[in-house]
Amino acid sequence: MQYIISENIPPAKSRIKNSFEFHNKLTGMMIDKTKIMVSLDVTSLFINVPLDVALDRLVRRWDPIKGATNIPKNEFINVVKFVLTSTYFTSNGIIYKQTFGTLMGSPFPLSFLTLSWRIWKREC
Repeated sequence: MQYIISENIPPAKSRIKNSFEFHNKLTGMMIDKTKIMVSLDVTSLFINVPLDVALDRLVRRWDPIKGATNIPKNEFINVVKFVLTSTYFTSNGIIYKQTFGTLMGSPFPLSFLTLSWRIWKREC
């Protein structure tokens, strides 16, 4: 599921890999005085996209995904929902179930984070 989603959503044109790439893109660039530049820095590497937001983003970007799978839209979404709500972890020998957000310690939430940012940028 994660592969299908991530491989079929093209990277954002505004994506910056690291501070070196950011520096290279800005070198010599003139920014119009009517524009503002916003830089959003990472303050936490814990990705926590609420489940309803993740599923909404998946539905809204279904067109580029559907060509990579034979799974019908509703079934695909149900499988993703099952995966995202079936997260358990242990700490000090006690088993816990994650009850909020997307699963921890997996690249899967990155796909939803990317979808969320792109839609957010278009809506602003």
